[in-house]
Amino acid sequence: MVVANSMAALVEIHGHGSSVIDTRYLTEILSALDICTEWGQISILECLINYDSPNAGSDAIQIIQNVAPKLQHANHAVVLACIRVILSKVKYAEEMRDELLTKIIPSLVTLLSAEAEIQYVALSYVCSILKQFNVPFTGSYKSFFCKYNDPSYVKYQKLEVLVMLVTEENISDIILELKEYSGEVDIEFARKAIRAIGACALKVRSHASQCVNALLHVVETKVNYAVQEAMIVMKDMFRCFPGEYESIIGSLCLSLTSLDEPDAKQSLIWILGEYAERIDNVLDIVRSFFDGLVDEPVTVQLQLLTTAVKLFLKCPSDDSKMIVQNILSFATNESEHPDLRDRAYVYWRLLSHSSGSAAQVVSSQVPIPRPTTS
Repeated sequence: MVVANSMAALVEIHGHGSSVIDTRYLTEILSALDICTEWGQISILECLINYDSPNAGSDAIQIIQNVAPKLQHANHAVVLACIRVILSKVKYAEEMRDELLTKIIPSLVTLLSAEAEIQYVALSYVCSILKQFNVPFTGSYKSFFCKYNDPSYVKYQKLEVLVMLVTEENISDIILELKEYSGEVDIEFARKAIRAIGACALKVRSHASQCVNALLHVVETKVNYAVQEAMIVMKDMFRCFPGEYESIIGSLCLSLTSLDEPDAKQSLIWILGEYAERIDNVLDIVRSFFDGLVDEPVTVQLQLLTTAVKLFLKCPSDDSKMIVQNILSFATNESEHPDLRDRAYVYWRLLSHSSGSAAQVVSSQVPIPRPTTS
């Protein structure tokens, strides 16, 4: 206890994050780990995390060998401190990295049966490890499925981990689980689960059709918030897999009346413009957005302007010409928003000069979205 208390006092004096261990006494300090109380061990382990030595390689191996047995400790704080020590030193012991990470996995999975606060910390460690290393957590992926009594913050972290763990071997199980979450009463959690389905499609592209079917199932539930989130995710699917899932556009258009959020409306309007020539009643659907155009957020107005121009270029007719004239007239004469007005003038000039130039501008490719649940 004297060693642990002395080190705790030195940390208080020098400040957290300082290296307070003298290389000459490293062996004695490591020996004290086995005879200290739990809180004493935590004090020593915290100091070992910040230990900086000129003999980094040999000292790191010595520290890891003494700390690794503590991964089986009954005290969760000791286990988490051990994991932090190992992760801070593993860069100096590359030859042991895979073996050490394999030892860490069971300890972290075990912590998922602890209190919610401990679970959250363990899940944060898992996310951090998965971002840094190629760790074989995939065999334990079912341990990260959400329980009905998990707090929201734990569920959100588990969703993030599941997306990071998805592979061709386990994607069917994970998508089935995420589809169940999409019907949860917790609206924010359900939305994140739907976004996670889209993220899985972007990560395992060979199984994207399975993810799209799951999203279509969500749309068919007619649950307002779920339909709107699925619409936003489907827009990303069309961007990432152009021309592959056109057959479901009709089902998406039937959900028009369920859309009252700007992002969802913007997504459907984008789909209408991108696939205008493949939608039978596209003119009627686009016209339906003009009824409350003045009250729509500017993001929806901007997307509707671009879609109207796309519609005119892809399906030239008197009706599509009238639509684009109406939106251009509104944007240049009635709107007070400078972005909308400026874009309308640009489109007007392009259309007056050359339809080919206009098509190049409005149909240009945008970057493919990255997998995320946030």
